[in-house]
Amino acid sequence: MAQLLSCANNIEDDVKVFREALQLCPPDHFRQSVCLYNLATSLHNKFRQRGVLSDLDEAIELHRAALLLRPPGHSGGSMSLNNLAASLQYRFEQRGVLSNLDEAIELH
Repeated sequence: MAQLLSCANNIEDDVKVFREALQLCPPDHFRQSVCLYNLATSLHNKFRQRGVLSDLDEAIELHRAALLLRPPGHSGGSMSLNNLAASLQYRFEQRGVLSNLDEAIELH
């Protein structure tokens, strides 16, 4: 049980640290997509633990932004596509908006 509580607290720390890293990363920096991706992934994980839909919505926005910085052929492109699709699928499961599922399928 203590380990589960530790994980729950760590997700808040992860989100905070990745938010700070994103704020410190200039928009044109070559690591911008990584900062966006890390924060999006942490927010997605936080949503899975806590079920707060605004975390999932923000994760989707950030995954989209990271993907824009990862053109076809980029080494992190497939991970961005997969995680955006997974977040959209979770949102479909929560809200039942078919366009979220359609987009998830297209991205996969």
